[in-house]
Amino acid sequence: MDVEDIFRRIFLAYWAWILLLVVAGVGAPAVYHLKDKGIYTSSVRFVIDVTDPQITTESTADSDAVRSIATSPSHVQNALDVAGVKRDPTTFAARNVVVQPLGSSGVMELQVKDVDPYAAATIANALAADVIATRTAISRTQALQMIDSLTAQISSLDTRIANLDAQTANFRAYPVDELNGLYSERNSLAQERLVLETQRAQIQQALALRPQGGIIDSAQPAMAPDSSRAPVDMALGGLAGLVLGVLLAALLATYRPRISGRHGMEAALMGPVLGDARDWEDVAGPTLSAKIRLAAKRAGVSRLQMAALSATPDADALVKIAAERLSPESIVSAPSFTGQGHARQAGARHVHKDLVVKPLDLSMLSGNGDLAETGLLLVAPHVLDKKAVERSAELVALTGWPVAGIVTYGDGHQPASTWRSRVDSVRRRIPWLSR
Repeated sequence: MDVEDIFRRIFLAYWAWILLLVVAGVGAPAVYHLKDKGIYTSSVRFVIDVTDPQITTESTADSDAVRSIATSPSHVQNALDVAGVKRDPTTFAARNVVVQPLGSSGVMELQVKDVDPYAAATIANALAADVIATRTAISRTQALQMIDSLTAQISSLDTRIANLDAQTANFRAYPVDELNGLYSERNSLAQERLVLETQRAQIQQALALRPQGGIIDSAQPAMAPDSSRAPVDMALGGLAGLVLGVLLAALLATYRPRISGRHGMEAALMGPVLGDARDWEDVAGPTLSAKIRLAAKRAGVSRLQMAALSATPDADALVKIAAERLSPESIVSAPSFTGQGHARQAGARHVHKDLVVKPLDLSMLSGNGDLAETGLLLVAPHVLDKKAVERSAELVALTGWPVAGIVTYGDGHQPASTWRSRVDSVRRRIPWLSR
């Protein structure tokens, strides 16, 4: 089986199925996107209160932290309230909020998609400000709590030191040993207070030097909607339909083969294709009859049994019409051939006279006729299915007759013709065909 045969059996035989699936693959996304509204994207760029990342993994970790805050349903709901629109916060966060780092620079880009360009810009700015404030609050909370704790301890020490100062102010009332103990305790408290003040100053300095978050470029309403995904989805759907159609056609060609074309039909039915039934109504109509008679002579038979491979009333009626056309009574003159003139015409008339063409009659197998001089003339549709091929093989195996020739019929692209009218006439004359 060559490439041309594969192309004929798959693409040409089942082109309608392939085309249908391709159209369905293109049409389904088109219908799905038919009522789509324009989607507008607004983006805001900002930084958070972290040092510039040194490697990509640090930038990715920072963007993950920002994404976790920006897609939190409570934060998204607050941004939606600021924009004055009603959306499902969970769905909106999952589908319409995108956070990505710009390389390893530490700058974040937050994109918001919405059908309203002004709402998209407002939501993006609100989420960016919320992320910055949340990050700042989280990172400073512990430091501020430590400062408050140190301040409280320093205040307590100040109170104790003040009490000791009040006691030592009247130093004459205390013995020398007790007075020395009070001075020693005050020095210890003052030293502890100095340590606490140093720790507080260090924390305050770290907070002052800590990077500050802020918005670099605020979001602006988009002037034009985003490009629709409809063309891409339609292209992918058409490609998927084509692949599925070819696979389906290959399966059908394997399990329900449809054979068309002269080469494929001759290989399947083991006989020459002589012509189409419409040739009988053309100007060159006698040519088909001449081909049939010459095919019978080449096969060495004097009787032809015409068998329809398709069990349809049209095929059976066509067999009777062909038998009528090929009967000796319908012969007016022999076809002319170039070369050898009258000798060729005389030989053709001899073949005309001796050839007997009848519809298939298997009862003659049990008679005493000369079956060795009988051949099959198959009447087949332009496209063969598995049943037609099996019927041909069964006839050849059962009768042992060679296939002298094949006559095709049934081109759906042609208008109603004379042979079609004759088929209808025969069907009206045959009771069981007219039912």
